[in-house]
Amino acid sequence: MAVVNIVVAIVLLLVLQADASSALMTLGLGILTAGLLAYSSSLWGTLSAAVLSIAGPPLLNATLPDDEIVLGPWFFSMIAGWFIGSTIRAPRSEQVREREATSSELQWSVGRKTFAEDAPTTEQAVSKVRALDGMTRSHVVLKHKGSRLDICGRADGALAVFHSPDTLDDDAWSMAMTPTASRDHVTVMMGSIVNSVEQRHTVLVSEAEEAARHFLACGSMSSALTWWTSADVLSIKPHLGE
Repeated sequence: MAVVNIVVAIVLLLVLQADASSALMTLGLGILTAGLLAYSSSLWGTLSAAVLSIAGPPLLNATLPDDEIVLGPWFFSMIAGWFIGSTIRAPRSEQVREREATSSELQWSVGRKTFAEDAPTTEQAVSKVRALDGMTRSHVVLKHKGSRLDICGRADGALAVFHSPDTLDDDAWSMAMTPTASRDHVTVMMGSIVNSVEQRHTVLVSEAEEAARHFLACGSMSSALTWWTSADVLSIKPHLGE
């Protein structure tokens, strides 16, 4: 497509009998301008290319009195440049999309500070879960694509584990459970918030570790745990860095 537009631009220049200097200026500036704007892959780049495809020649002719930029060939040069810039950008954009689609993120809080690690290992995630003390360290988050896993509390006590495959859907949240546990309430520290939770809505550290391992591997809930899925989960789970 780019070659076709360049050929059309050259034919128009020949038909219009433009001199060599004007021809090279028209082709070069048109292709370079549109190519750079296409490579930027931004809304402003697209709008600028649309405006310059028409307004470019009069603006340039006003500042380049020795060379004449011809509108018709300029327009086709811009189209050619846009295709060239988009073609060069495509592999880079695909790599970014693939990296974003497969990457995971680990977040943990120490006091009021939050830290993050891209593409964490299972060992890193599990170590943060084991380090939860229910005081300065009471919240670990794992993210994978659009899904999220929150682990709150203390490793040597009760832990609240929340999961959502889509954080934009309030009804998609689930909470790990221990069905055989009592309905008595226990205190669970969730970030900077102290929450009172039924004991059956908490799990042990071994189960939280299993949830973290499975989430990093698959981005989903582990079937080894029992989960309660309901919009009511959000009545227990506070908004923690979302």
